[in-house]
Formats: sequence, structure tokens, C-alpha cells
Amino acid sequence: MIIPFTDSTLIDNAIDLICLHHAKQTRKLEKASYLIHPLGVATMIHRDFLEKATPELIAAALCHDLLEDTECTAAELEAVCGKKVLMIVQGVTENPAFNDSKDWELKKEDYLSRVEESSGESKIVCLYDKIHNLNSVLVEHERQGIQIWEKFNRGKKKKLWFEKECHAMLSKHLDLPAVERYGQMIVKMEKLK
Repeated sequence: MIIPFTDSTLIDNAIDLICLHHAKQTRKLEKASYLIHPLGVATMIHRDFLEKATPELIAAALCHDLLEDTECTAAELEAVCGKKVLMIVQGVTENPAFNDSKDWELKKEDYLSRVEESSGESKIVCLYDKIHNLNSVLVEHERQGIQIWEKFNRGKKKKLWFEKECHAMLSKHLDLPAVERYGQMIVKMEKLK
């Protein structure tokens, strides 16, 4: 059972919540437990920000995909992790009104606008989410080769477009070494066959 929200239990609650909702999910590229992703994003933020990484930021990093990829509701997330975490997560959540199959480009453009209008914390979560995902692409490309591009809705060309647009948007708002690292990873991805 998840303990009701308090400051002292925030990160534990976030971990319990992602374990509850992501437990049976797997990553599409490496077929590993999905939990690797939110834990990886939160760990990178904690590592790069140390004392400046508030419990709310870490909890939001842990929970960033709950509203988009699970049955977790905004009400549940707020009850377990609080309003601040909910607001950060909503800032990086794609609009469910867009259909994956035919509205992919519109969905991604809307996502970029949503993140740009969101808080600085949402932008940080977005940045580290993209870094963790791109790292998976680079690692799995070494293992799987060009077949990896078949696992993306629009292939390499559109994936690259989206990453470049996201990097450009984040570059305008965040002055962090991780933004440069993200840009370098995009260049590496572009060179892959």
C-alpha cells in the first residue's frame, strides 16, 4: 500500500507508484524492464544537480511517464506525490488527444509547445528523459544495427527531426552542460546508418 503524501516519503511514494504502474512494461528497444528508464532519468538528475535536486524534481523524474504510458491518473499522482510533482509531470506529458498512428507529427509539435510553456523543472525532466532515451538508441544500435529504426513510429529521419527540435527548444531555456551533451548525442545518432 502507498503511504499518503508527505515530504519525508515523497521519493519512496514515487518509487512505489512507478513500481505499481510500470511493473509489467518493457522498453521497446532493449526489451528490459521499463523501470530502468524512470530510475535512470532520476539518477542522472540527482547526479548532476546534487543538493539542488529537490525531492519534487526527483519524484517527477521518477513519475514522468505515468500519465502518458500507464493507467495512473492525475488525481492518483497528486494524492501520492503532491501538486508540484503533478504539475512537473503534466509539463512533459504528451496530449492524449492525438492519435499515435496518424497525428504523430502534430503530437510531437504539441509536446514541444507544452514543454516550452512549462516550468524549468519540467524542462529539466524533459532534457534528461531525452538523454536517457538517446543513450538507449546509441547502445541498441550497436547491438541491433539498422533494424533499430523499425521500432520508431516514423523511422530515423523523423526521430532525428524531433530530437533536433527538442534540443533547439531546450537550448533556449536551459543553460546546462547536459544540453550540450544532448546535442552531441543527436550528432552521433545522425551519423548512424
